Amino acid sequence: MSWRCSSRSTTASRSRNRATWTCRRRPRTSLHYAGWADKLGTPASDRPPRPVGVAGQIIPWNFPLLMAAWKIAPALATGNTVVLKPAEDHSPHRLGVGRDQSPRPTCPGGVSTCLPGGPEIGAALVAHPGLDKIAFTGSTEVGKIIQRTLAGSVEAGVAGTGGKAANIVFDDAPLDQAVEGIVNGIFFNQGQVCCAGSRLLVQESIADELIAALQQRLGTLRLGDPLDKNTDIGAINSAAQLARIRELTEAGVAEGAVAWSPPCVLPSAVTGLLPRCSPTCRRRIALPARRSSARCSRC
Repeated sequence: MSWRCSSRSTTASRSRNRATWTCRRRPRTSLHYAGWADKLGTPASDRPPRPVGVAGQIIPWNFPLLMAAWKIAPALATGNTVVLKPAEDHSPHRLGVGRDQSPRPTCPGGVSTCLPGGPEIGAALVAHPGLDKIAFTGSTEVGKIIQRTLAGSVEAGVAGTGGKAANIVFDDAPLDQAVEGIVNGIFFNQGQVCCAGSRLLVQESIADELIAALQQRLGTLRLGDPLDKNTDIGAINSAAQLARIRELTEAGVAEGAVAWSPPCVLPSAVTGLLPRCSPTCRRRIALPARRSSARCSRC
């Protein structure tokens, strides 16, 4: 089980570049799980292997190539069949696969199938009686809907819905290293990561110094073509996601925050909010909108 990425995608070399990162990791992921196929049932495994059956797998838009590998490879290696439903704005052609993804010629046709479409396709897949398990990665709201649909059924389900990752900086931290960690944590893949470090909790005595250093560092980031090796921040996934970034920034300002941006089109930092009084701080997002919680005028 291995896939090739296009040579065009390998033109980018920076670690923040999604195209390079995913193209390198997708075949590695497949090869890793392929190695488990003949090791199940040995002393290295905890229990005798037993395939679940037909797995319906729903993946998001932020890492489509790698998410497909994470879902398909372990399922096939352990003897299951797969029906993969990608995000509606990622067609099977863009994923580099067809409707029948079964590796040729070693796997029979239909072992791994791609079912494109919108929410109605995902809902039909989750409710289908022929599936034995649903594996979902995406938003918390959709994850709750899937849980309600599967409640009381014999169908197993697992959901990865992300969280609100936070960076915590105290006064004994080396600020230059902290700034680099903050930038990498929120701007990798343009912040479109379920575990992106979208919250920043700072000890008040160093808040001003850290925020000034962070603003200076953000001013050096280069926006541009995501396939250009000199680009730090590439394209947002869609116009809808860009609108979501702006909406969250405006909401933060309405809650009493101070917004700051370097000379670019993306808002980068919203400071002055605390989780106990700000819905913006508590809301789970996968977008490059940083919120700092050094202090809050409303608390």
